[in-house]
Amino acid sequence: MRLFAFIMCRTISLTFGHSTHFEREIWIGVREYAQSVKGWSMVFRPEPESIAGWPFHGLITHAVDSREMQGWLALNLPIVDTSNVLSGVKVPRVVVDEAHVARLAVAHFRERGFRNFAYFSDSIHRAPAGRGEEFTRVLAGDGLECTAPPRRKKNDKFCRVFHFEVVEWLRSLQRPMAVFAANDDVAGWLIGLCRNAKIRVPEDIAILGVGDDEFYCLNSFPNVSSIALPGRKIGYEAARILHQAMNRSGRKKNGSLQVIPSAHLVTRHSTDVYALEHPIVGGAPGMASTPQDDGCIG
Repeated sequence: MRLFAFIMCRTISLTFGHSTHFEREIWIGVREYAQSVKGWSMVFRPEPESIAGWPFHGLITHAVDSREMQGWLALNLPIVDTSNVLSGVKVPRVVVDEAHVARLAVAHFRERGFRNFAYFSDSIHRAPAGRGEEFTRVLAGDGLECTAPPRRKKNDKFCRVFHFEVVEWLRSLQRPMAVFAANDDVAGWLIGLCRNAKIRVPEDIAILGVGDDEFYCLNSFPNVSSIALPGRKIGYEAARILHQAMNRSGRKKNGSLQVIPSAHLVTRHSTDVYALEHPIVGGAPGMASTPQDDGCIG
């Protein structure tokens, strides 16, 4: 009986860590499914080399690099991917519904009277390419435009030039401006740049993030409004699909895609404003504005 139980136990590798709230939620979702079926052992293996030669039965990845994904595919194990950073991945994928994220963001800003919009993402903070594209598409459907940010040069690894370019970009934006940031990390960085440049948030520029990661959202001043992602649902569904793949003979790779809508939007101070075009209230470009006390020392 013990031998039979050992044989039936399946070892599943999650190939990504849990440094962000979204990743932790995916882990929890996978764990919830594992508890429902029993006989699953979950481990963390960040590199293909750490799995080769071991009796693993399946992988759940969150790949952001094509070479990394090729390494996982070479193991010839059932795989389900939870990231929509890469395109053309020929494995089952369970990902965030980026169109729904964009609709939430646009509706949130428009309810507050904004008519000027921008999207900010940078290669140093990996985010789904579709996030900005969907935001622009939804705005275009309402007859609105999206201002594009500057691009960091490849040789500017530590943003020594890009930092100042972004500050100048922020200063040049027509106010009041609604900026949709690719994630909460980026949103917090932009808020810091605005504070240093004496640009008021949210009165001059309202900033919305994605992920509802409290580490970033609550450690920025003002706190970051953010769209919560359905990580737990994605993890649970990815585990369910992986279970089916492991039970299926042949285990053929396919490019099936399932999108999960975002949970909700959490409003905090960074967008808690009603946009007005009057230059005194709205803080039009060129007018002096009083910097907020950020509560920091030094």
